[in-house]
Amino acid sequence: MPQPPDTETGLVHIGTLAERVGLSLRTVRYYEEVGLFEPAARSQGGFRLYGPEQETRLRVLKAMKPLGFSLDEMRDFVDLLNEVSRVKPGSRKALVLQERISNLQQEIRIRHTNLVKQMDATAQIKAALDSARKSLH
Repeated sequence: MPQPPDTETGLVHIGTLAERVGLSLRTVRYYEEVGLFEPAARSQGGFRLYGPEQETRLRVLKAMKPLGFSLDEMRDFVDLLNEVSRVKPGSRKALVLQERISNLQQEIRIRHTNLVKQMDATAQIKAALDSARKSLH
């Protein structure tokens, strides 16, 4: 059974985080093991604790997986987010990161377009099957 959040910090144990996001404990541990995210803190007993930032990050990773992003691509994305959080706005590094973000946004637009095409194709197939079924009645 997942542990309740720590009322003082709002941090939760891994079981609660996994349940909230809809992932298995094994997947959450694996994503942490391969460096896709880190716990916010550790309890006095050494248990990993996670906050809203880790939950948000995990939700994004969960969304990326069925879209065909590899672990390396997911790691690049996480690294980009980490860099953005540390860079000074307007700096040369910020300009480089803006370019990386633009490239990733373009890739996402392409994936979105392809998914819409796939959805349209499945709708056409479904309509053909519905029509075939009706003709049998």
